[in-house]
Amino acid sequence: MIESQLSRGDFLRRGAGAAITLASLGSLGLDVPAAFGARAGASYTYTVWTFDNSDSYKNTKKAFADAGKMVKPGGVSFNMSNLSGSGAALYPSKIQSLIASGQPPDTWESWGGSLAKPYLDAKAVLALDPWYNKYGWRKSLSPAAISLISVGGHPYGVPFNVISMPMFYNKTLFAQAGVTPPKTYDEWEQTNAALTKAGIQAYTQGGIYGWDLMRLFEHLLETTAGPQLHDELIAFNTGWNKPQVVDAFGLLKKWGDNWLPKGFIGMNPNDTTLMFTSGKAAQNLEGGWIVDQIKGAGSNPDDYGFFVPPGDKGPARMAGFVQQYLVSNKLSGDKLDALG
Repeated sequence: MIESQLSRGDFLRRGAGAAITLASLGSLGLDVPAAFGARAGASYTYTVWTFDNSDSYKNTKKAFADAGKMVKPGGVSFNMSNLSGSGAALYPSKIQSLIASGQPPDTWESWGGSLAKPYLDAKAVLALDPWYNKYGWRKSLSPAAISLISVGGHPYGVPFNVISMPMFYNKTLFAQAGVTPPKTYDEWEQTNAALTKAGIQAYTQGGIYGWDLMRLFEHLLETTAGPQLHDELIAFNTGWNKPQVVDAFGLLKKWGDNWLPKGFIGMNPNDTTLMFTSGKAAQNLEGGWIVDQIKGAGSNPDDYGFFVPPGDKGPARMAGFVQQYLVSNKLSGDKLDALG
């Protein structure tokens, strides 16, 4: 779960867009030579780890290389490694093993919240207040992005993406069932029932790894508890032994009994997502990457839409997460200054 200083409520409240990528620092008003201020005559190579998939990894690697060239040809270079396809199941353990071995990357990609907490607990990363102050990043970057990578008021990373996750739906399947995107939770259940009656898989999500069902449960908890209590629960400011929590798990069981694929607990999210992108299921809770997956499945993105799951007890909010780059506390001296 997310730490109280970096609550899941922040994720839900803020649907801010991407913050930065190394290749687009200039377009956001950041001075790339200042951000990578290689000393005259000095050359530095930095080790970098990412969890990008094979296709985006190529783009990321090129972005780092281009950023180095923009600073000073031959002055800054990056030795890239990735653990693609592992997601949060394997990648954090790989980084933690490198930290434990005393050979952490100089900088590495991470999510925010509890997935970054082990690095902070191990005191393996630097607070980047000096860089934020020196380059005015608090004015240049999205405040929402900064808040999501800050703990105790200190930014511990450089955010480059804040991803909101709406409910995507298949327009053709909705039309076949005679339904439209719901405006209330009751309407959502009625939509699911109508899809099922029409012989359509109403919703698909895999239970392996847990985070996909976690996102659905977040919205069900929003329905029973409302945003304020939900935020208090996630921040551990109140106990979870509340009837609203029991009711949310009751709704999750209802979805599992009626609208999720049979055996969903043991299904891989890659497989259930393919059900959706290939037109065999009507709804899937995903991020914007689903567009490329729809194309990859041979489907037409124009046949798909999205809606924000209804928020009956407050504003409708979306789940989401932040991506950032962290900097090892092993860096120091001129090499650290050159990176920052």
